[in-house]
Amino acid sequence: MVEKAELVSKVLVLEESQDSAVRIKAFCDANNLVGVKAQLENVMGVLKSNVDLGAIFLCEGYGGADGGVALAREIHVVRPELPVFLRRQSLDHLDDFSEQDRSLFCQAYTIDNIDKLGPVVNETIFSLVYPNALVRGITEITKAALESQFKDMDVTSEAPYIVRDRIIYGELFTLIPLESNWCRGYMMLQTGLGFVQEPLHRL
Repeated sequence: MVEKAELVSKVLVLEESQDSAVRIKAFCDANNLVGVKAQLENVMGVLKSNVDLGAIFLCEGYGGADGGVALAREIHVVRPELPVFLRRQSLDHLDDFSEQDRSLFCQAYTIDNIDKLGPVVNETIFSLVYPNALVRGITEITKAALESQFKDMDVTSEAPYIVRDRIIYGELFTLIPLESNWCRGYMMLQTGLGFVQEPLHRL
């Protein structure tokens, strides 16, 4: 019997409380998340070098009283596509934040109700739903590019599907930078005998 493969995501945990870090680790273990840590002075370097992060767990007081919010502003500039979960001391909402600061976070929580993040994690990190406009746009651009290069060939598009393996088979043509308010990463053009594939990866 073949075991069903599970999706796993790496998340950055920025937490100063050891007790809370233990609870967050337990939550990560239960929700197919692998937590990685970084020192305050190295956070930006980690964010710039680790493109495969799925989210950030951030403590409101990280690096000082309002350090978490200030750091979230910097994170948003470098990695705006990453959902940020803000751990607060007593409030599990963002109603007391300005509208601009609320937009920095995906969800607020307290350590005692961290389990409320379960459904949000599934929707934001493990969603396999790609926006129709994004898929359609990539299909149209690719079709036009192939038609311009291969004048005597008919180029057709099949229905899109999810590619889960991380191994690139065949010949790698190029990596095309792809950035939107929904994702940031690279589109790969994968070719083989008699077919062309476009794996889309949300990073």
